[in-house]
Amino acid sequence: MPAPPDSTVLILAPVGQDGRATAAMLEAQGIATRVCSEAAECTARIAAGAGALLFTEEALELPGMPALLEALKAQPPWSELPLIVLTRGGESRVNALLDVAASAAGSITLLERPMLAITLLHSVQVALRSRRRQYELRGLLASLEDKITERKQFQAELERLVAERTARLQEMVGELEHFSYTITHDMRAPLRAMQGFAELFTEAYASGQQQDAAHFLQRVRTAATRMDRLITDALNYNKAIRQELPIEPVDPAGLLRGMLDTYPEFQSPKAQVEIRGKFPRVMANEAGLTQCFSNLLGNAVKFAKPGQTPRIRIWAEPRWPSPRTAPSNSLQPSRPPILNPEPSSHWVRIWIEDNGIGISQLLVPRVFDMFARGQTNCEGTGIGLALVRKVMDRMGGKAGVESEEGQGSRFWLDLAPG
Repeated sequence: MPAPPDSTVLILAPVGQDGRATAAMLEAQGIATRVCSEAAECTARIAAGAGALLFTEEALELPGMPALLEALKAQPPWSELPLIVLTRGGESRVNALLDVAASAAGSITLLERPMLAITLLHSVQVALRSRRRQYELRGLLASLEDKITERKQFQAELERLVAERTARLQEMVGELEHFSYTITHDMRAPLRAMQGFAELFTEAYASGQQQDAAHFLQRVRTAATRMDRLITDALNYNKAIRQELPIEPVDPAGLLRGMLDTYPEFQSPKAQVEIRGKFPRVMANEAGLTQCFSNLLGNAVKFAKPGQTPRIRIWAEPRWPSPRTAPSNSLQPSRPPILNPEPSSHWVRIWIEDNGIGISQLLVPRVFDMFARGQTNCEGTGIGLALVRKVMDRMGGKAGVESEEGQGSRFWLDLAPG
């Protein structure tokens, strides 16, 4: 197994025998060594990593020594390769070697020859311990930098989440404020109607006009029913805004069949509902998707043409990778094909098609807006489709419609495949 870079001693000696003898002595004590015959070889080894550099005084005269000293200067800030120099002594030589150490920006140990082997061994061991501490310090600093980076990333992510949730909260507050103002305004209409017709009923009843009194009482009931629908839709919309909608794979066909078995208004003879083909599983919230289906099917039945049985057809298809026309399975064969917007192969589109009164082209762009209605004279509250869009947004999907006045409607829901 090769020695790690902080435990190999590089030995540079012009006289090969001196280098080999020193290496043999250190190897006998379990210290890994590498004898370099030229200064250039030592320079390359330093770049790969070393525990200490041991060279003789004579090595200063080697041609590649200036490049070696430059390599020592170029070490990273954490690194200070220990230098051990064997010298013959003498003040001038010692001063020259100290100048070398200063120019190389490294620590230096001068050992005067001849010396005891134990002295050299001890100096090498001290140098290697110092080198190992440098590597350990580098590891600690790297770990600290990683932790600082992780903390900065965590802080940035936390700030992003806070900003995102703040934006959502502000959006929710804005929606609720708008919703509260509008629903309060809309509720005043049936309330005023009940008050007015109640007064007329009182007068008619007191004067013995029974037929007029019954008429006014019926108008009171109609207004009360509208207010009840407004309150129910308001509660459902408020719930959709506030509650969590965990997403999981859902079988839309199973939900639809369960609804058809449960709701009498979706069964014959009140309505004819056909579920065609296979439905892939989609990523949705079961309660949320049920609410969307219920609202769309309810509208299809509610806004049927007078004297005509509501006919509803439901199917699913993948979204296409390039624009193309929808399949020709419309209930109204004369309707021209309509391009699907923003096609993608990563979604499942569920179609709900009816033969009802349809939606005016002027109203189609804002039919999913709060309190918008598909027809100017329809009896809806204008909350049902807004609820569908809000729930689809919460589930990561989209909702849309294709419709013409008097020609029925085709609503679609886009969800990720499950």
